[in-house]
Amino acid sequence: MSKAPSGKRGQSLVVTGLVALLLSGSLVGGCVTIGSTVQARDTVARTLAVPAGTPVRVETFNGGIEVSRSSGSDLSAEVERTGEGSDKGEAEANRDAIEVTLEVVDGVALLRAIYTPSPASIPGGSGAAVTLEVPASTRLELMTSNGPIAVRDISGGVDARTSNGPVNLSGVDGALAVETSNGPVTVGTTGPVTLAVHTSNGGITFDGSLHPGDATFETSNGPVELRLPADAAFTIDATTSNSKATSEFEVDGVATESELQGTVGAADPAAATKMVVHTSNGPITLTKD
Repeated sequence: MSKAPSGKRGQSLVVTGLVALLLSGSLVGGCVTIGSTVQARDTVARTLAVPAGTPVRVETFNGGIEVSRSSGSDLSAEVERTGEGSDKGEAEANRDAIEVTLEVVDGVALLRAIYTPSPASIPGGSGAAVTLEVPASTRLELMTSNGPIAVRDISGGVDARTSNGPVNLSGVDGALAVETSNGPVTVGTTGPVTLAVHTSNGGITFDGSLHPGDATFETSNGPVELRLPADAAFTIDATTSNSKATSEFEVDGVATESELQGTVGAADPAAATKMVVHTSNGPITLTKD
């Protein structure tokens, strides 16, 4: 297992085979020697003044994305680039081939890290990890691979997509969508949200309230734990296998060991939150806040 590039807060990222190698490698002047391979790192800073309400899109690779609330109105980003090669010069050239841009495109502030020789053919140890500060009401669209996504104290909504990494949204509001694989998803909200979560080989934890409409929690090989207001009213379609589905809410309908189907509270089926919860090899738990 390996450690991919990390942001300024030292977040751990997932890139196959690197952690164990780093433990036996040496670090000299921004370059890491790992056996016969050298990795070179640096940090690129970008800032951008944008009109209030400008949405932000982040596109990177083999690295995590961490977003928090800024104290001002500008966007502020740091991107840690990592390149690799057979010697220091090749590693630094590989690193410098990762182009970082932050600009407004069609009304969206776009932060992009691209491996310019060929985005489709990236050396395994190369990547770019992003740390970003934005105004609290910013709408976020975040895309990476082989790394985690973490967002806190942002109320404009989040669309987060990664692979081989966890997603953690805390103190968030608005429309939320999460898609990952081989990683858990944790969501904590400050108000009612719309939500769709899809992962695999990882659990889902939700603590908050939901707007009327569809709310989806889907995973495999992991538990789903939902904490909702005690007076919440909703319809529920929850199934698991090889485990149990339990609820502190009284379900008017079907409540078997592995299935919850029906309504909770004074839910109007035409207007209520419609919760769909599916997993396998993991329990489903609904608790009251």
